[in-house]
Amino acid sequence: ISSFNSNGFTVDEGEETNYSADTDYDYEPDTGERYVAWCWKLGSTGSSSTWASGNTDPDSEKYNALAGVSIVNYYDENYTSSAITLNHSLGAAPEVAIAFDYDGYASEHYVWHKDLSSNNYLTLDSSSGQSSDSSVFPANPATATTITLGLSICSGVTSHVALFTPVEGFSKFGSYVGNENNDGPFIYTGFRPALVIIKKYSTSGSSKEWWMMDNKRDGYNPQKKYIFGNSSNAEGTSTTNWIDFTANGFKLRGYGATTNKNGWSYLYLAFAESPFSGQPNSR
Repeated sequence: ISSFNSNGFTVDEGEETNYSADTDYDYEPDTGERYVAWCWKLGSTGSSSTWASGNTDPDSEKYNALAGVSIVNYYDENYTSSAITLNHSLGAAPEVAIAFDYDGYASEHYVWHKDLSSNNYLTLDSSSGQSSDSSVFPANPATATTITLGLSICSGVTSHVALFTPVEGFSKFGSYVGNENNDGPFIYTGFRPALVIIKKYSTSGSSKEWWMMDNKRDGYNPQKKYIFGNSSNAEGTSTTNWIDFTANGFKLRGYGATTNKNGWSYLYLAFAESPFSGQPNSR
């Protein structure tokens, strides 16, 4: 990606974002690869320049309170020996946090969701179920002004943490229990989803991939095309994990274990589009 712009972004010639294959070997690209992007517009700069507690190294924040999204960048050069608490500017307690260590010292991309058990976390780059470790995310880590990160993901780490708080008509985060039926659970969001991410967090069984569906690739119900957030595999088309996007939520239409195994617990992140200026994600 060569630039982030006021109205989008520009991709360069890298294979990861803009590849076109020369299938007939005439030295001219003729088969463009297909890509999908999900974007949240930030832009406001947080007023805090220091951690709320645990260290005095500077951090930085970009956020959009209307969209309920903040990204806080931090660097612990002093190798703190305890959890750290970072300020954020969302004005409401986040319900999802995703911590990325972009220097590579931490081995995982850690996810906290409000419906996980206390001290539990998931990893975005794996198909594991929830694990318990208070040194990753302590119990009740989020408040209306702060997020607390455990020692395992803050000490000596250069990282950022993405925070999501629900916004009526735009985003919702929750969980449900599957019934393994084509007439699956209906999840009320209060808006028509544009992106739905589902993750089975029960520790039993397999099929715990990060299941990602959007309204651009299929474009109609039932949504069948998916991408695994924890895998480098290409897009797949499911026969057992279909989903309907409705005017006020989404409906499970398959019996597959990744989204709707009977008695198993799933969490979800759902986001709407913001097609007009003035909507939460367009400021």
